[in-house]
Amino acid sequence: MTINRKMSRLGSLKLRTAHLMYGGFFAVSSASASLAQDQITNWGDGAERDPKYNIQLDGEGKIQKLGEYQQLHMDPIKSKSLDPKVAAKAYNNRAWIFRSTDRTRALADLDKAIELDPNYVRAYYNRVLTYTDLGDWRNVVKACDKMIELDPGCVVVYYHRAVAYGGLKQWQKAVDDCTTAIERNPRLATAYSYRGLAYERLGKSDLARQDREKGNLLGRTEQ
Repeated sequence: MTINRKMSRLGSLKLRTAHLMYGGFFAVSSASASLAQDQITNWGDGAERDPKYNIQLDGEGKIQKLGEYQQLHMDPIKSKSLDPKVAAKAYNNRAWIFRSTDRTRALADLDKAIELDPNYVRAYYNRVLTYTDLGDWRNVVKACDKMIELDPGCVVVYYHRAVAYGGLKQWQKAVDDCTTAIERNPRLATAYSYRGLAYERLGKSDLARQDREKGNLLGRTEQ
């Protein structure tokens, strides 16, 4: 299932919720660094206790036992014995944990996931989010470009690329990407709000006001 089709299932849920769904099994972006570190520690400890399984925290922070690919735990070398696509998922999931504690390691795991499965859209999406955390806007654009190549119908990626263009002060490109996102999902509040900011930077105050109002209205209906 593509990211865009998942967006359509989200309906009016906020973009942040979409991040948790697309990034992997781990919903830790709002967790404290200590909780994330506990997850990483538990990951390795679980493999030592039971070599056939590992433990992983679900979106609510509950421990659950999962399948074979979790043998990867904290040792990337183990992935060589697994199916490449399965191993890629494991690297992507571990990167989702590292995003809150060690973004350098997160990016290294995402590089490995993409090496194992060059068409793995989830890994590119996590790469977009991680580079966004770092404010590395040029690499955000590159990751978004690749996502669009792999999944041309994706909506949310245009919003993320718009934010990156804004970071690069390329405001007209930001407007264009927000417009594309809005055309494909007229209820994407964040796209209206960010396009309003871009219009403001371009000196188009009337258009900026209209978009901010629309974004605020849609944002209230999503709550």
